[in-house]
Amino acid sequence: KIDLPLSKDKSELEAECCARLRKTELQCAATNARLSRMSFGPYEPKDTPMLEFIERVKRRVSRLLGPIPHSLECGFGPGATLGNPGHLSTIPDKIQSKLQATDAALRLWTDLYRSSTWYKLDTSIHQGQKPEIVRSARFFTVAKDALKLRGAMLSPVINGFLQKGIGRAIKARLIPQGIAIDRRADGFETPSHHRELVKDLSFATIDLSDASNTISRELVRLLLPEQWFLLLD
Repeated sequence: KIDLPLSKDKSELEAECCARLRKTELQCAATNARLSRMSFGPYEPKDTPMLEFIERVKRRVSRLLGPIPHSLECGFGPGATLGNPGHLSTIPDKIQSKLQATDAALRLWTDLYRSSTWYKLDTSIHQGQKPEIVRSARFFTVAKDALKLRGAMLSPVINGFLQKGIGRAIKARLIPQGIAIDRRADGFETPSHHRELVKDLSFATIDLSDASNTISRELVRLLLPEQWFLLLD
């Protein structure tokens, strides 16, 4: 992750990155088609072992997460948003930036905004202003290493605000289960904690290519409690 000169012309690397994205999206589409039958049927006799396995995983996930929270402690991350370029990405910038959201996110934000610190710190800039509804986040690329680019997304500011709250809620539910995602837990930096864990040979990890990009929508629907899926959706 050192900032070396790129191995090829940037436009060529961007084309390769977009081609990888299209490939993983097609893979997700195939996965969605296959898994939707597990959610909605019709089932076949050969599905029984898989359905039993899925049910066990779903019960475990449900125990870990519990019910959805009654409220969210939302906030802002450090990065740029759809309406905030990198040089205007501080918290004050985001509080006073143009309000943008996807339609589904806007419905959730409307309920949370007036009870948030954002509302208390807001200025007259937003009084009477209707947030702009946007179709989605925007895809862009950043250098992964000297050989290739990786895809990233610029989220609308309201979506990012809500995502931060949902992420905090999930982390808070996992900590009592001994699963620490934050950088500090029980006196350990998280990487150090993981290095201690893997000394026990009952733990292992695998590094799959494009792992994040191949978590398909129907997999999330299949394994999470319904209300958690709807909240994330």
